[in-house]
Amino acid sequence: MTKKVTHRHFTDQFLWTVIVVVLLAFIVLWIYQKTMKPGTSKPTSTENQAMVADNLKTANQEALENIDLTLSEVPPLTSTDHLLGPIEAPAQLIIYTDFSDPLAAQFVPIIKELKSKFNDDLVVAWRQHPLTNNPLANEAAVAIECAAKQGKFFDYAERIATISAQEQILPEWSALASELNLKVDDFNNCLTKPEVQATIDHWSAEAEALGAIGVPTSFLNKKLLTGVYPLEDFTASDGQVKSGLVALVQEAIKANQGVVQ
Repeated sequence: MTKKVTHRHFTDQFLWTVIVVVLLAFIVLWIYQKTMKPGTSKPTSTENQAMVADNLKTANQEALENIDLTLSEVPPLTSTDHLLGPIEAPAQLIIYTDFSDPLAAQFVPIIKELKSKFNDDLVVAWRQHPLTNNPLANEAAVAIECAAKQGKFFDYAERIATISAQEQILPEWSALASELNLKVDDFNNCLTKPEVQATIDHWSAEAEALGAIGVPTSFLNKKLLTGVYPLEDFTASDGQVKSGLVALVQEAIKANQGVVQ
C-alpha cells in the first residue's frame, strides 16, 4: 500500500481558510462594538455568538460544509460514482485510489478479474484519491474525470494504471484522449473546469476523513481493506492466513442475503 506523505483530515489550505475566516469574524465584531453610538446597548454574549456564526456562514459557507466530512463510515454509493455493476448488488466494493501510483495501479487488473467472477452480485465504485507526493497524480485524476465525461472512464483509467504499474512515462493527456477516440477539443476544455477538480478534492477529503493514509483503501460493505488485496487467501507477514477478495466477497454476499455463516 502506498502511503501519503502526510496524514491529515483536511488540507492545509482548508485549515488556514477556517482560521482566517474566524479571525476576520472577530475583527468585524470588535469594530462593530467600537463604533456603537453611546447609549446603545451592547449585544449579549448569545448575540455575539450568533453574529460570529452568521459572519462565518457568509464568509465561507463552503468551509463550514466541508467540516461535515469528518466521517465515521464510508458514504454510500450514488449514481455519480464510477460504477462497475448494479448499484443494488449485495456486495459493494468502494475503492479510493490513485491510478498513477505504481503499486495502487496493480490493483486494477485484480479488481477487473474479481468483477468477472461475481457479475451482478458485485458492484465496484472507483473514487479518486491522488497522492500529494506525485506531481502528476492530480493531473492524471483530472484527465481521467474528463475522459469519464465522454463515457471513457474505465478505458482511460485502465490505460493510466497499466502504464503506471510498469513504471513507464505517462503519455500526454490529450494524446491518450485521441488514441481512445475522444473528442479532443472537449477533453482539453474539460481539463481546466473547476467542478472537475472539486469532485476529486471531495473524494480525497472523504478518504482522509475515513483515515485512508494511502492507496488503495477499499471498503467492502463498509469493511475496511487496506492495500492491494489478492484474489485468493494469503499468509500475512505475521504468519496468519487471511481471506482473499474472492472469499471476502462471497461472505459479503451471503451476509447481505441473510444466509447464516
